[in-house]
Amino acid sequence: MARAAVAGGGSRGGEGDWGVTVEGFWCTARPTGSGTALPAQGWKIHVSAASEAAAEVLSAVASVIAEDPCAFKFAADREKLHEINSRNSERGSAGKFITVYPADERQFRRIAEELHRATGGLPGPAVLSDRPYAPGSRVHYRYGVFA
Repeated sequence: MARAAVAGGGSRGGEGDWGVTVEGFWCTARPTGSGTALPAQGWKIHVSAASEAAAEVLSAVASVIAEDPCAFKFAADREKLHEINSRNSERGSAGKFITVYPADERQFRRIAEELHRATGGLPGPAVLSDRPYAPGSRVHYRYGVFA
């Protein structure tokens, strides 16, 4: 689904080639080509989704990222999303369906705003360990190490 959603690249650059891997809990999509290496740290964007809205949220996020390419990962299946959204989930990972890794602060600001608009009105939990982009937003952020 991620490969199909980001296929063709976008208007802000990138050749439209993506590497998509599934490893354990996560499916990771990374643009390929020059200048696409992740920095060691930076602003992380987390997007939450209720199970019933997961496909719609993922499609919206992938569409935004296809226009302004950067790496992102998401829970690899609905079972894993259910774990993330469970009341038994660890506070540090609760609600984090999708993690986006912008290359720099300018891209962070652009993508956070676009993701907020694209996911507005869709259901999902708060990400308790992060700051919400706006009240009631599915988009949350924090500064940290990129793993």
